[in-house]
Amino acid sequence: MLPKLHAENIRRVLTHTNHTSHHFSHPNLQCKPVVYRETSPRTPSVFSRSQNGTGKTGSLRGSSSLNPVIILRIALRAKVSFFKFSRHLPLGVYSFQIGRRIIKRPSSTLKTSPMAALPTSEPAAELEKLSISKHGSEKDSELIDELLALSKKNPKLVRSTEYTAPADPNINVRSWKMNEFKYYDVPSPFPTLARGLFTQDVQTNDRVKHRIVARGYDKFFNIGEVPWTTWASLESHTGAPYILTLKSNGCIIFIAALTPDKLLITSKHALGPSNNAEYKSHAQFGERWLRKHLLDAGKTEEQLAATLWEKNWTAVAELCDDSFEEHVLPYGPEKTGLHLHGLNKCTRQFKTMDQPVVDAFAKEWGFIQTLSTVLDTVPQVREFTEAIGRTGKWNGEALEGFVVRTRVVDPPTKGGQPAAASPYRAGSSFFFKVKFDEPYMMYRDWREVTKTLLSKGPSMGNVPKSKLRRPETRVYINWVIGEIKRDREQFATYTHGKGIIATRERFLNWLRSEEGSKAVKRQDELPAERGLIREGEKFGKTIIAPIAVPGVGKTSIAVALSHLFGFGHIQSDDIKAKKAAPIFIKNVVNALKTNDVVIADKNNHLIQHRQQLREAVRTFKPPVRLMALNWSFDQPLSTIHRICGDRVLQRGENHQSLHGDPLAKSHEDVIWQFMNQAEELADEEVDVAVEMDWEETLEDALTRAVDACVRILGVPRPDQEKVGEALAIARGYAPSTKANKADSAKAKKQAVRYYAILAEVDLQDVLGKRFAEADVPGGGKAFWENLKAQKRVAPRPHITLVHQKALPGETVLWERCKELHLHSNPPLFSFRLSNIVWNDRVMAATVADFAVSTDDSHQDEKGLDFILKLPFEVQNRLHVTVGTRDGVPPVEAKTLVETWKKNKHLSGVGSLELDNVWVKGSDDGSGVVPAPAGEAPEPAPITDQEVGEYREQDRFLPIANVSRIMKAAVPGTAKISKEAKECVQECVSEFISFITSEAAEKCQMEKRKTIGGEDILYGMVTLGFENYAETLKIHLAKLRQHQTSAGNDKPRGGEASGNATATEDQ
Repeated sequence: MLPKLHAENIRRVLTHTNHTSHHFSHPNLQCKPVVYRETSPRTPSVFSRSQNGTGKTGSLRGSSSLNPVIILRIALRAKVSFFKFSRHLPLGVYSFQIGRRIIKRPSSTLKTSPMAALPTSEPAAELEKLSISKHGSEKDSELIDELLALSKKNPKLVRSTEYTAPADPNINVRSWKMNEFKYYDVPSPFPTLARGLFTQDVQTNDRVKHRIVARGYDKFFNIGEVPWTTWASLESHTGAPYILTLKSNGCIIFIAALTPDKLLITSKHALGPSNNAEYKSHAQFGERWLRKHLLDAGKTEEQLAATLWEKNWTAVAELCDDSFEEHVLPYGPEKTGLHLHGLNKCTRQFKTMDQPVVDAFAKEWGFIQTLSTVLDTVPQVREFTEAIGRTGKWNGEALEGFVVRTRVVDPPTKGGQPAAASPYRAGSSFFFKVKFDEPYMMYRDWREVTKTLLSKGPSMGNVPKSKLRRPETRVYINWVIGEIKRDREQFATYTHGKGIIATRERFLNWLRSEEGSKAVKRQDELPAERGLIREGEKFGKTIIAPIAVPGVGKTSIAVALSHLFGFGHIQSDDIKAKKAAPIFIKNVVNALKTNDVVIADKNNHLIQHRQQLREAVRTFKPPVRLMALNWSFDQPLSTIHRICGDRVLQRGENHQSLHGDPLAKSHEDVIWQFMNQAEELADEEVDVAVEMDWEETLEDALTRAVDACVRILGVPRPDQEKVGEALAIARGYAPSTKANKADSAKAKKQAVRYYAILAEVDLQDVLGKRFAEADVPGGGKAFWENLKAQKRVAPRPHITLVHQKALPGETVLWERCKELHLHSNPPLFSFRLSNIVWNDRVMAATVADFAVSTDDSHQDEKGLDFILKLPFEVQNRLHVTVGTRDGVPPVEAKTLVETWKKNKHLSGVGSLELDNVWVKGSDDGSGVVPAPAGEAPEPAPITDQEVGEYREQDRFLPIANVSRIMKAAVPGTAKISKEAKECVQECVSEFISFITSEAAEKCQMEKRKTIGGEDILYGMVTLGFENYAETLKIHLAKLRQHQTSAGNDKPRGGEASGNATATEDQ
């Protein structure tokens, strides 16, 4: 019996909307006709719109009465969601709907106790019987048990996300995702290589078992990418036929049977609506196309579900629709929709149906068939794909590549068998791929440079140097700059993934014109590329020097290049001497005696490092070419830091000294050190620079480096198999030397001062453009110019979520931020900078539309749950501190924003609206700044060699000193316990740490390295010790007067100054 209060609450929720009526019946719930309407993005409502084409909300499946249990469960969940969250959050994240589209939500948010008492519905009971008997073998269930155990033991290796099935709110589906990097490991750390796996827990009489609801392909690799995909290995361990299917250029969609009459439609790892209510998710768009295909074929979803249930299949399709999401290659109207390319058995072992079966299924159910051809031998496959690769076209159309489908004929590798043997069971389906770089990569470059020019302005100076290596791309950039200046409106939707292909086609048509031909001819007539000669003399040997910071993948590229071309490879990290720099240079020079090309594997991020290399080979005849692999700082520093930090974390301890630290995140501090010290490469420092890309995968980065070596050094181009082998060796590389245990000991965990989101934005670039416009108030423009002149614009902008000084009042938020920070894959957020606000002391940018980024490749419920539980008052105060006047603590920006939001017409406060400035951001870590022991000479920059030794040491005050000071403050008869002394010792040590950290942050904002007395006083003010600071100002003045007097009495000379020359390896 439901309490009357519950029934009344449910009635309120169910009668909240209007437009279409349906009656519900239950003995204890007498509901009036329930009316529900299409949901407005800004209006709180329990139900959201269905895609049934009627303009009304989703159907109730042809019945005016629903199972009362389902109704009550929906109502109870909706009640919790509506009353708890609709007050201030965007609806699209957590609204509900009756019918097919139940939005996903964090289970911890919406589970309610009344649900537990509800009886099991008849469909659920039927599902339980069917699931275990036919659709859930013991081996399949054991696989999920193994994944659950592995995810608890090592969440960085395997993790899962639970969703409510859109077609049935009573069923939860778990999506499994493996660490992409670990698919390459031999032996595999995973119990399955499935890429895309959705499972369901089913309660039996004795225990919980598991059913595989949808299963993707096993992870498959490019030629040579792993030992078992070399041409020789494929010939030994696979058998005919070899079915080559066109590699579609879209996004994958899985279609499977949730129940005998309901479907589950997912993307690779997710289902249900997007976190962003304004955009359809891939799964939603796939569902829309499925309905269209079924309608055209005269079929129903129930019929498809029954067939997939009976066969225990997952239909695997590619969503190709340029109106939804343009990729690189275009699709005409007749090829737009779902391209069916696989039917997989929902079993532990990978088993996919033969292509004739897939094609027949596509024809019967209205899908677009995937083009394919059949060959009999591996040599035929190689000959055919190499011929296609030379033109980049098949049947007159550009393509990305082929997926080759075959089967394993030899047993898996065991005992002494060669590593090149297949790791799959005999009889298993087996895929590999053959990818073509051109023109695919060139088209992708055109897309990226266009986005850059639209966001930063149509100027050649805004284009990353890494995109200028192709002559065709240089012609394209000149053309598109002119087009943007002529008519920017034609690019209005470009950054949203629309118009990319149309722009490219306009350019290709222009190339055929007389004007285009002349532009190409001018490009061809440019002088030969730098790096081939110097002052008329040809080069002899070559040094390849990365210009980088930790985490870009420079050693992986060096290992791969060394394998491909036989280059010498000298690693700075392998040198364990105290003064590593001279030894490193000596080793490079010695290596040149036996190698024509040597890779000087070190960050080389300082000018003096490049000078040392140049000077070491100055006397060589013919001259030695210095060739840089240069990672330019052409993105916001916070973006670069996130990319490199994630890579260091992924590699774990597979490095000589810098290890990924998932808890204290100490590796992030080291990366910041290098980034802050790095000096941009000037053209005259090297003979030729190859511009690299921070965001490229290892495969793409190696392709870029190989192209440069072929073009500049004249080495023969390796085939795809060789490149694949080099990638496999680079991924499996382990350093020969590692730091001693003492050197690599974890840092003492520093006190956390605040938790924040690091904003991936260049404030000088974004705000500078806005302040240059005509409508800017004079006072705001003057303040902005002053901040720039005084170098007071925040170099590392962030959004503070909670500060230590807000404790204990915001302990709950503090703990939730801590949990998010320690998560193995912290989410990537997105937000909009909506307004710039300032007074005469501080400038800030307000934050709006805070959400989980749709670009987050590791999306799970953590980020969404965090946002849902973020209090309104916290969301309302979110801001980025742009800058402050000297001596003004940044915390004043928070007060300014809160005050301005209450009254936007305050005297002395100016504001300026920003237009569509969207920013991404990730967990900033803890806001910890290491505290120096005291005033000291500026330290030399941290070195590769010293990374493992760069650890914050305990700096407690000696207990005797503490005791002496305490005794001087109390009567002589008083006694002080040891506990009290130790407590004060700890308190004072922490106080020193806090004060120094605040002072260090001020120095960092002003780009100074030495903390002065005024900085310490500033730190005291920010922590609330204004009165003490005023007193200490007098003490500081007297101290300096005394030091000046004492200094005048000292004899001059005879002592070193103590200032160290800035080097990486001293």
